[in-house]
Amino acid sequence: MISKKCKYAIKALLYLADHQSDERSVFSSEIAEKENIPKKFLETILRELRNFKLLQSQRGKKGGYRLINKNGRRPNRNATMRFTQLLLFLRRV
Repeated sequence: MISKKCKYAIKALLYLADHQSDERSVFSSEIAEKENIPKKFLETILRELRNFKLLQSQRGKKGGYRLINKNGRRPNRNATMRFTQLLLFLRRV
């Protein structure tokens, strides 16, 4: 069984993959509201994902979170879905 923390992390990553753009990062409050995740818990999860170099964050009016890959570029939704499927598979093993 997958923990709530892991489920929320996956939901947040998928939301970011769908809603960020080159011009726009996504606020944690937007993810929390749309995905029905407690905001404080989500902020802790996003901070951990940032520390693992899966996300970058920026403060301010145009701030928020964005997915990044090794090259510093934004990964596409298919790559995020494959990563999520791998996590789900490994959890069952």
